[in-house]
Amino acid sequence: MRAKLEKISALSHTSLHARQFAVAHFDAPYHFHPEFELTYIVKSNGTRFVSENATRFAPHDFVLLGSNVPHCWINDTEYLVKRSKLKAESIVLQFDSDFADRYFYQTPEASAIKLLLERSSHGLFFPPALAKKVYPKLMQCVQQKGMQRIILFLEILYELSIEKKVEPISKSSVHTGANKMETERMNSIIDFLVKNSSREITIDEIAEVANLAPASFCRYFKLRTRKTFIEYLNEMRIGRICKYIADTDKPISLIAQQCGFNNSAHFHKTFKNLMASTPHQYRKQMRRLPLMN
Repeated sequence: MRAKLEKISALSHTSLHARQFAVAHFDAPYHFHPEFELTYIVKSNGTRFVSENATRFAPHDFVLLGSNVPHCWINDTEYLVKRSKLKAESIVLQFDSDFADRYFYQTPEASAIKLLLERSSHGLFFPPALAKKVYPKLMQCVQQKGMQRIILFLEILYELSIEKKVEPISKSSVHTGANKMETERMNSIIDFLVKNSSREITIDEIAEVANLAPASFCRYFKLRTRKTFIEYLNEMRIGRICKYIADTDKPISLIAQQCGFNNSAHFHKTFKNLMASTPHQYRKQMRRLPLMN
C-alpha cells in the first residue's frame, strides 16, 4: 500500500462529485488530493487516519477534509476475512478549489462557509446528530445531478457552517500531503501498524520500516504525530479493544492479549488512562447505551 496523489477531476465533467460506496471493506490507501472531501460513514467500524491523527470510526462518522490533507479509513480485521458477511458503506462528496472560489470565497453571504473551508485544513469532525440530520440530503446529492445537486450541497455546507460542536481532527494544518516522500513514509508506518499492532513491535523494527535510525525515528514520529510511538500504538490498540469489548462477550483478558497487550497490569493501567474507566466499567456503560440507527 503506497500513498499516491489521487486524481479526481478527470472522473467526470462536473465540479462536484457525489458517490456512494458499498464494499466488503474500504480499500483506498493513505492518500491525498487537491480536492476538498466530505465523507459520511453509513456502515462499518475501524480506524480513521487524517494527517497525524488516528481515531476509531463507526457509523455516522462525518468529516470534512481540506485540500491535500492525507487520509484513509481502515476497517477492522473482521471485515478483511474471506467470505465475511460484513459490509462497509460510505457517501463521499468531493469538490475542487475552483468550485470553492466561485461559490464561497468571492461571495460575502457565504463568509461562514468560507471560514469552514479554511478550518478544514485541520480536518473537521461533526457530531453524529448533525450527520444523521443531513444524511437524507447527502443521499439526494448522490441521486441528483446538475444544479439540483449543487443546491443540495450548498444547503449541507450551510448546516455544517452553523454547527457549534465541530472538532478539529489534526492539531496542525501542516500535513504530510504537502510532501510526497513524507506521505509515503507515514503511509508505510501506518500500513505496518495496522497489520502488526496485535503483536509486539520494537522501535528498531518500526524504525527500519521508516528507513530511519531508531533515535531519528522517535524524533520524527513525535514531530509528525505529537505523540510518542508507544502512545500512538497504545491508542490504536485500545481503540480496537473498545470495539471488541462493546460488541462481543469475549473475556476482556483474551481481547487484550489478541490486540497486543501481554501484560494485564499494563493493559488495565493504559485503558484507564485513555478511557477514564476500567474495561469492565466500559463494557457496562456501552451495554446501557441505546443502539444508533
